[in-house]
Amino acid sequence: QDIIKPFIALASIGLMAPQAQAAITLTLRNGDSLKGIKVAEESDEKIIVLIHPDLGRLRIPRSALKPKRTTPWSGSFAAGVNASNADSDLSAGGNITATAQYKQPPNLWQLKGQAQYAISQDKGDQGRSIDTNQGSADVRYSRSLNNTTSLYASSTLNYNALNIVGTQTLTSSVGLGFDIIKTPTTTLNLSIGPALQQIWGGNGCNNDPNCGIAYPASTARGALEWSPNK
Repeated sequence: QDIIKPFIALASIGLMAPQAQAAITLTLRNGDSLKGIKVAEESDEKIIVLIHPDLGRLRIPRSALKPKRTTPWSGSFAAGVNASNADSDLSAGGNITATAQYKQPPNLWQLKGQAQYAISQDKGDQGRSIDTNQGSADVRYSRSLNNTTSLYASSTLNYNALNIVGTQTLTSSVGLGFDIIKTPTTTLNLSIGPALQQIWGGNGCNNDPNCGIAYPASTARGALEWSPNK
């Protein structure tokens, strides 16, 4: 027991000791580099607090850092398919999603599109049925007015080929966006503004008084961006 006690004490000390943080390297506009431990709880969107092995605690303005070389273009593409034939009941479908973004402050362009399609055929049925045939396309432009406020204009087209009335819906909007949360790693933006909406298409559109007519509306949107590696 006397031999085991020192090991228990050392294990307890190890559990209580703070875990070591990885060192980072900051490159200044003049070309100099500083390597040390970043104090995350004292750093913000304007200042980085760094513990340097020789110079000690440093408060470095982010404006003094050399800007990272980044392309204004970014985007993504994803597609998926699924199918099953259990007990002679067939189901299959697929989806496609694509995004593109051009960011050159104070301007930001965003394009998004997605489509979904699914069919099924139960055992004993003579034909297949279309269960899903829908998608959307969105174009959005925003321009920063100051550090937290932006002006935006957007247009969104939604379609659902299975609708009897209104297979297409177009919503166009202009308004203001506000950054409710803005840190080096996280941005939460809320936008709101008036809109103009119009629906058309479908076999029953001719008998619906609202089909094909543009009417006033309003839109609200929330967008969260999180980049933990910044």
